Amino acid sequence: MNSTIDAEILRQAMDSLNWDIEEKIYQMSQIRLVAEKLATGLTDVDYFQKICSFLNEVFGARVTCLFWNRKRQPAGWWLEAWHSSETGAAPDRKIISPLQEGLLGWIKRHHNSLYLTDVSDEMIFKMWGFPADAVMSLAILPLEAGENHQGMLVVVDPNLQMPPFKIHYHLDVLAGLLQSGINNRLLYDNLKNSEEEYRDLFENASTMVLVVYPDGVIRECNRAFAETLGLSCSPTGQMLNDVIKEVEEHRFDECWQSLLLDGEATNVPLQIYTSGNEIREIQLSGNARVNAEGFPTLIRLYMQDVTEQRTAERRRHELELEVERNRQRQLAQLGLYVSGIAHNLQNPVQVLLGYIDLLKYDAVNLPQLDLIEQSTLNIMKIIKNLLYKMNQERKIEETDIDLNELLDNELTFLNANMYYKHEVKKEFSFSPEIPHLRGVYSDFSQAILNIIFNALDAMVDSPVKILSVKTDFNPETGRIVVTISDTGKGIPKEIQEKIFHPFFSTKSE
Repeated sequence: MNSTIDAEILRQAMDSLNWDIEEKIYQMSQIRLVAEKLATGLTDVDYFQKICSFLNEVFGARVTCLFWNRKRQPAGWWLEAWHSSETGAAPDRKIISPLQEGLLGWIKRHHNSLYLTDVSDEMIFKMWGFPADAVMSLAILPLEAGENHQGMLVVVDPNLQMPPFKIHYHLDVLAGLLQSGINNRLLYDNLKNSEEEYRDLFENASTMVLVVYPDGVIRECNRAFAETLGLSCSPTGQMLNDVIKEVEEHRFDECWQSLLLDGEATNVPLQIYTSGNEIREIQLSGNARVNAEGFPTLIRLYMQDVTEQRTAERRRHELELEVERNRQRQLAQLGLYVSGIAHNLQNPVQVLLGYIDLLKYDAVNLPQLDLIEQSTLNIMKIIKNLLYKMNQERKIEETDIDLNELLDNELTFLNANMYYKHEVKKEFSFSPEIPHLRGVYSDFSQAILNIIFNALDAMVDSPVKILSVKTDFNPETGRIVVTISDTGKGIPKEIQEKIFHPFFSTKSE
């Protein structure tokens, strides 16, 4: 009796254990199938549709739906549904507006897996093709992407062969697997979109772009490179030196070595031949991608075609030179006029001085006579200095120049400038030991006057206006130094490197 009872208890326990094991094996087999499905086909265009169709088959559900918030107009949820029928799963797509959400409005605010029984929703079920009085059970699995709630995968009336208290646990496991698959797909989509955007930018960029292996083999290049060099096909796989032909040899090789050693090059000017032997001027920049050991694995080259820009710059420079030559010719002509005027003034001034001498000889007592004589002598000195300056300015050959005398003459002529004469304090110091030097007089006079004019302009708004000019000589080095300083505002740091460029100026005229 006791043995019969023990056997019966053991048999019931075994039956219960086998049933539990079979249930677990069944559920895990379904989860494994879903996991395998989610791990494959990431590149399929209809990846999400396949997930829905597959879950439809696994659970024997009548409808499987994917709700995906597209965040576009018209606002709402995008419904993708698969209706089970005799002919198989038929996809259906609709936009569900916020006014028609119904059950979906409640679902989208939840972020956990759910299992709902005895659910009725006339609006949504009607859209899915069920009778208005339908009552269903729903297995709801969240779809998240980072912090964004993308939607819910809803399995309508699923065939879940497990005790109710275990359903939520298994739905959580399945939701985790789904989420992993969906995230992988989203990552794939983002990567694909990024790749497409990169490829579009790469191909359509106006800058020539090349990616080259350290041994010089071209990995890829964009359309701008091929078109600029007039290549009929992509040079991928060719050696870089076979494609880029320099006008001036070895410059590109030096740049390439710099990229390999330093990993960077910036705005290196090059001239290269196209396939039609046309010369193009480019600016080359680049950088290297290095491995953990610091060795380059790829070289990226960026080349900007600046041929038209350089041509325009040269043309502008030629025009500026032509303008300057015209100005010099006009100044030379003006010098001839001034020289003629000075020559013509000499005779009347000499006559005036002669009459002053006669008046003094006759002992004419005029209190202003000495002042008139001194003023007339000053006029004669100015005329002589002017004639000397004009004579020197016309000379183009080198002569012996007394720098102190040159400075004295030029600074004397500046007294014709009322601002210089009356508002600027002058501090001049000329070393008497300065030897004569060989040079073209006009070169020195024009250079020094330009600097002095800049100094005067710089002091216009200064409360204290002091112009200092001095000369020094070092017998040991043989150096002659002319120092010109002012109390102006100085040269801004950002333009100091440009002050020696031809025709550079910050003046409006």
